[in-house]
Amino acid sequence: MKAKKFDGFTLLEVVIALAIFSIAAISIYFLVNQSLDLVTYSNNKLLTIQEGIELTSKIINYNYNIDDLLLKNNLSKKIKIKVNIQPTISEKFKKINLLIKYNNVQTKFIFYQKM
Repeated sequence: MKAKKFDGFTLLEVVIALAIFSIAAISIYFLVNQSLDLVTYSNNKLLTIQEGIELTSKIINYNYNIDDLLLKNNLSKKIKIKVNIQPTISEKFKKINLLIKYNNVQTKFIFYQKM
């Protein structure tokens, strides 16, 4: 009598294949999750930069009153804005620190305004 030859995978081969597949799937999951976090962070950072550039240009180019801008902005948006105005050595200029925060992402702008 001839011995039967079984074709197929053994249990050990199947377990090893499942382990390799599981490691690959978990790695892909973490990469996708990290990519989504980076996209969210980049989007929030871009929003703070756009808001800062807009406010800076309004203050410098159109000589807007900073208090009025802050009041309008804080009422209409979820973006938090802090302004710190400091005198400089020259009495002709003042240093303006503009800190903009949105969803735990912040951007700081420093510029000088002629008095």
